[in-house]
Amino acid sequence: MRRLNVKKEDFEISLERLKEKALRSNFPKLLTKRIVNTASLWESRFPPSRQNGEETETKILTWATAHPKLITLSERQHELKPAAVVTFKKPANLSTHLIHFRKLCHKRASNENTHDHSPACGKCSLCGSWGPYNINMVYESPNIENKITKQQFNIRNNLNCRNFGIYAAICKQCPAIYVGQTVTPFKDRWSKHRSDWKNNWINKNVDCKNDHAALLKHYLARHPDHLQWCSEISSAWKVAFLEEPSVHLIDMRETHWRDLLEDKKAIVNIQTMVWPRVK
Repeated sequence: MRRLNVKKEDFEISLERLKEKALRSNFPKLLTKRIVNTASLWESRFPPSRQNGEETETKILTWATAHPKLITLSERQHELKPAAVVTFKKPANLSTHLIHFRKLCHKRASNENTHDHSPACGKCSLCGSWGPYNINMVYESPNIENKITKQQFNIRNNLNCRNFGIYAAICKQCPAIYVGQTVTPFKDRWSKHRSDWKNNWINKNVDCKNDHAALLKHYLARHPDHLQWCSEISSAWKVAFLEEPSVHLIDMRETHWRDLLEDKKAIVNIQTMVWPRVK
């Protein structure tokens, strides 16, 4: 700012505007005041020297290289930084390249912590690790396929059952896919799916207008024989976590994934979407 304002009056006006902006942004008042007072003392386009005087740095700046004779500092460089030196470093041999324990350990850890698919947390009923539920329902794959068109779509998000957004229920008996949305964690939404499945499985009486029982209604219509031994929803469906969009875009993204994955001849989702189809 001091370099942009040649006149001192212009610099003081700009400095005052900056102070007001900093206070509006909740910067610390004492820090802002101290910096503004220090900057107001600048008479030239460069900051003033320290009041206690600059101490001579005694710390040596070392540049280690395997070829110190080929890299030498010029006289000008020595003049600008007398403490800079170039020293010899033993170059890496073949065993160092082949057995680099630290590099291998960090690489292994980064690979284990990086997921391009839907990982199971291993701590909830959806992941098959809670109470009597021992079947993992999470679809752990980096891509999902529309079994009718044979098209595959990447799942780029590193989502788990604690996230929210767009999910896909994959039927274990046919190519049907149910695409749904939730603003609560996936594990909570699937607890509701599990509850609806249990409550309606006994009497096999499902209201056609009830979208909460759409997964059971699909088995009643398409797979009645398999439904006899599918008392748990985990025996009939897998779930893939597709995307976690912004809340105001969640309806549009659900429509987008329904166009990509759902079979138009055997739609599982009963609820009619308000948003237009997004190609």
